[in-house]
Amino acid sequence: MTINGGTFETDRLINHTAVTATVSISDPTGGVALTVGTANGSSTFDGLIQDGGGGAGNLEKVGTGTFTLTGANTYTGGTIIDGGTLLVNNASWKGFAAGECLFLGASGSKRGSDDWEITFRFAATPNKTGLTVGDIVDINKKG
Repeated sequence: MTINGGTFETDRLINHTAVTATVSISDPTGGVALTVGTANGSSTFDGLIQDGGGGAGNLEKVGTGTFTLTGANTYTGGTIIDGGTLLVNNASWKGFAAGECLFLGASGSKRGSDDWEITFRFAATPNKTGLTVGDIVDINKKG
């Protein structure tokens, strides 16, 4: 499936077990190209989400359900979590094996005229302390 400009919205994104699906997302203005969870559904997608030909598009997770990505996705647009849970479970990260680290979300508040103070929460197995995440880039505030 190719989304080139505009937004494709769905409750669940799944693929047939015998097929490795590819979804190409792009938006010339850098907007949201794919929104998942519109009716609070939960789903797992083990295909590939990649950039399309019209510039990187963003992936948005909405609703109260859980959306799990298990494929080796390569899209370079942003990822917006506007509700529910997004699980990314394919690659190792900071010494954890695939599936051992879960992004739980973020919260924050505005400090001053342009600065935001944001706290990111992660859960990891086995429990490690003193982990340095490093730079987090391409964060876009929604709303």
